[in-house]
Amino acid sequence: MATPKGPPPRPSAAAAAAAAAAAAAAAAADPAGADLNTSAFTQASAEPTAEELSASTLLGEARRTSIGRALYRAQFNQRQLAALTAYKNRGADLSLTYRYVMGPLYNRLVGFLPLWLAPNLVTLIGLILVLVTHWTLIWYSPDLETPAPRPVYVAVGVGLFSYMVLDNLDGRQARRTGSSSPLGHLFDHGCDALNISVSGLSIVASLQLGTSGLWSLWVLWSMGFLVCYTATLEEFFTGAMVLREINGPNEGVILMSLVHVMTGVLGPHIWTVPVSVGPVHVARAGHLFAWVAIPLIIPTVGYNYYEAWRHAGACGQSQPRTLVRAVGFTVPFAIFTASLFVWALTAPDLWATYPAVMVWMSGFNFFYLVSRLILSHLTHTQFPFFLKALMPMAVGAANAAYGAVARGGKPLVPNVTMLAIVFTVSAVFNSWRIYCMITQICTHLRIRCFSIRKLD
Repeated sequence: MATPKGPPPRPSAAAAAAAAAAAAAAAAADPAGADLNTSAFTQASAEPTAEELSASTLLGEARRTSIGRALYRAQFNQRQLAALTAYKNRGADLSLTYRYVMGPLYNRLVGFLPLWLAPNLVTLIGLILVLVTHWTLIWYSPDLETPAPRPVYVAVGVGLFSYMVLDNLDGRQARRTGSSSPLGHLFDHGCDALNISVSGLSIVASLQLGTSGLWSLWVLWSMGFLVCYTATLEEFFTGAMVLREINGPNEGVILMSLVHVMTGVLGPHIWTVPVSVGPVHVARAGHLFAWVAIPLIIPTVGYNYYEAWRHAGACGQSQPRTLVRAVGFTVPFAIFTASLFVWALTAPDLWATYPAVMVWMSGFNFFYLVSRLILSHLTHTQFPFFLKALMPMAVGAANAAYGAVARGGKPLVPNVTMLAIVFTVSAVFNSWRIYCMITQICTHLRIRCFSIRKLD
């Protein structure tokens, strides 16, 4: 079917009116400014129909290359695009550090950014700094235990802290240049989801946790994947991302940055010595972070679910039903978690040899999981209990488990081959999906992703 020529069509007046009416209804239901989110209770389908996908292919022939035309596929229908356009970001950062130290600092620093610098580009620069320093550390410490040159650890700490600063400047830059858009919110959250696995892997390498036992996996999962997912789940039900008085994006990132710098200044051996805290004896100082995770994550995760339950009552919804739905929405994350731990436990040689590749593969899958939840929130659509894109990772885990249990450690497909396949599929699929989403949203909103200029 030929692609229509000329400028892309705008969303229909009826769809825009419906989105505006929904926003007005939400505001009327919450005159005091409470964060209510109708997306948690909508019955709309999350999957666009073929007709809607065809109607929402908004790119004109002149704006797409031949390769782009072959790769592009619309990800949203018109109803979802209208909801995305009407979305207003709401949230609060209650961090004490943010309120009294970092917030005023950000307000001063944003004035130094040139007005031509796009907010999404600010976020991307921060992510590139994290990725470059992370890859340098993994190059020297592929087993998460071999000491790297000390300046590398310092660079990782500086890169992570810089990401935090730039991640907070992008919103201010958007308001300063009048270029705020739903794409910025989605892009910001997407970069954060990618950064979870990268920064988590860097911190376990600095702490010299290695691949022996579950120390590295536990720290990665508990302090990274788990708290990020439940915080996003709370945002889905409440309509706002509320960061508590002490939280990961502020105090947590500052602490990790300090750990990296300490490792660089004092040497990585400081995390390998035994430590005694009262009657508690720890074989390696780095293991303290794994133990500290337990008292930190239990109240954090519990409060995320409590807020979803409490919000249901404020909206006049059934609290038991909402709590069941919140637990049901955790099923995809449970599949992700089981796949990660089963694969690492039943293929210890693979985990010991390629820990970084396994974490990067998991990071792509976690990015998909979180981004789907965020999109369900932004477009007022249901979040599916079952995500087909997580199946390659689950198949890889099942292959390793079957080999360990029934075939004397020899899976049907060699674990290295399966890891390479799942990693490639996850990376290519998510890259394609990001390209399609950014292309469609930018064309629909008539904006450029990395420029403050509108589309011609």
